[in-house]
Amino acid sequence: MLPRTAAGQKGTGNDPCQLKLETTRCRPVMGNHSHQGSSDNTNTKPIRRNNMKTLTCIAMMCACVAHAEPSHKFWAALHQVETQGRHGAIKGDGGRALGPLQIHHVYWKDAKVKGKYSDCSDLAYSITVAKAYMKRYAPKAYRDNNYEVLARIHNGGPSGHKKLATIKYWNKVRKEMK
Repeated sequence: MLPRTAAGQKGTGNDPCQLKLETTRCRPVMGNHSHQGSSDNTNTKPIRRNNMKTLTCIAMMCACVAHAEPSHKFWAALHQVETQGRHGAIKGDGGRALGPLQIHHVYWKDAKVKGKYSDCSDLAYSITVAKAYMKRYAPKAYRDNNYEVLARIHNGGPSGHKKLATIKYWNKVRKEMK
């Protein structure tokens, strides 16, 4: 049986934020009574007996909520630094980069996003490509909203966060985010 999400729908099991409610119920009962004989087959017990289970469920839910996507401010800052906020089929880096976020062809291929390279002319598509690229090469930084690592990888490739040459780029992005 597939694990169930916090909302109770069946999940794929691939998302670490999906709670496995088949084995652990996150529905503590308030008060000092038990539901033995209830037709509700949810395996709930009084809260005093379920404190550890309840705290575990709350911690898992909080951990999942804490991993948000990068903010709009971050994408706007990248856009501003790359093309001064312009839109369309902007060419850069001697014609090797395209669009509002200046996506290179190899970057686009690495991101493995459906579409055509020419779609990088669209800001929303470029952001989708950048998200996929960042999730692939820096999943922890992406989950943790480590903007420095994400910006430096965007600028310098998969190991861009280790290159001294990308520090100047990060400082520009950070300044735009303020």
